[in-house]
Amino acid sequence: MKIKSRQYARLIYELEQDLANQPKEETEKAMKYLARIIIRNRDQKKLPEIINYFYLYRRKKEGIIKGVVFSKEKLEEDVLKRIREILARRQATVAKKVLLKNEEKKEIKGGLLIYAEDEIIDASLAGKINQLAAMLLK
Repeated sequence: MKIKSRQYARLIYELEQDLANQPKEETEKAMKYLARIIIRNRDQKKLPEIINYFYLYRRKKEGIIKGVVFSKEKLEEDVLKRIREILARRQATVAKKVLLKNEEKKEIKGGLLIYAEDEIIDASLAGKINQLAAMLLK
């Protein structure tokens, strides 16, 4: 049976939690054993993906949403604060903290593109025009 990257990541997280109060040697022993399993299964090539899924899983369990807001120009802090509040409400079941960074993307003519964990919110002008066109073509 093939083990998926997400499964490895979840196992690492759960091991980390279970062994948090154990001596360092116990944690190292468990992680080395898991590393041997990954090697035995010839899944070393999955390591970058496993690491990404581990951090994603950890943030989810700890109620942290990490994202990027793309806009034509740099946004003011009060606008980013409002976006954080909206994202926290949208993810009310898990969100305790929302970490956002703002990046300029000159291709955006207006509006915003928000990438938050595994969700994409297209509030750009082009996105709205495409939505309208799709509705009109139905």
